[in-house]
Amino acid sequence: VFLDKTLTYTSSQNGNISLLWKNGTDFSYFGRVSPPDGEIGEWTTPFVVSDGEIHVGYGNLYNVNLDNLGYKMSNFGNAPGKNFPAPITALDMEFKIGKEIYLAKRGYLKSNIPSEVWTSDDKGGTWKKRTKGLPNHLYPSYIEMNQAKPSEAWITFSGFDSRK
Repeated sequence: VFLDKTLTYTSSQNGNISLLWKNGTDFSYFGRVSPPDGEIGEWTTPFVVSDGEIHVGYGNLYNVNLDNLGYKMSNFGNAPGKNFPAPITALDMEFKIGKEIYLAKRGYLKSNIPSEVWTSDDKGGTWKKRTKGLPNHLYPSYIEMNQAKPSEAWITFSGFDSRK
């Protein structure tokens, strides 16, 4: 994801987000953002640009300032029976002002922990669970918000359901 013409963010395994600096036609390593203590990142940790800022989903949603975690935008507790909050697997925000946010958190089917979808309409000040009617036994893999009508979003789920 390009933040501007000189800064690029990339994602690698388990929540590592790297920041690259472009100098002419070459890129050089600038720094890395890692999950905070007590949280984990998914294999493909989601991050988005909104209102000129980078936001990263670990167990909670964070603002990023260059290669440092900034402020925490959510306060999700640990998943039942786990010592960390369930990691965020999909994320989208309003591009211009970041007021509307959609995120999905993975479930752990073998531990009987369902996946969840959450929304905020005040930049993360409050969160509402929106899981009703969704296949909470599958892995939420992608969210796309309608930027023209932020109350609409599309969510994809990955996995297999042998009951159907």
